[in-house]
Amino acid sequence: MVTLAKCLCRFVWSEHKNETRRRIAERNAEDIFLREQEAAGHTAAPSAEDLAVRLETERKDEERAAKRTASLRAAFVHAGDAINQVWLDHWLAGVEEPGEMARLSGRNVNDFYRAADRRKRHVARLLAAESGATFEEDE
Repeated sequence: MVTLAKCLCRFVWSEHKNETRRRIAERNAEDIFLREQEAAGHTAAPSAEDLAVRLETERKDEERAAKRTASLRAAFVHAGDAINQVWLDHWLAGVEEPGEMARLSGRNVNDFYRAADRRKRHVARLLAAESGATFEEDE
């Protein structure tokens, strides 16, 4: 006959051993995973230098996008293109469908479709100016 105390001790010892084996198996699996990631060129976490470079690149990209958006808005204002100004406002707010833009602005959806060609010409002109080239209109 086994006493209750001895039975509990064996149970605790058994659970302890099972937990230890499980932890060892998990650690081995993690080591294998990390070695495979390293062999494939991936790292578990980016270095501080990589993170700083990525953040700086993202900041420059955001600045360039803001500058391009401001240039596009200025081109629309200079041309007196109110529909494309409304389009730009809605597009920046996350609305991408011309039908939804028309509904929100109270304008005709056909106006937004007709404005697309003008918008493409404005964008082409701005991109050409940005690269130092001259924009030639298709006749």
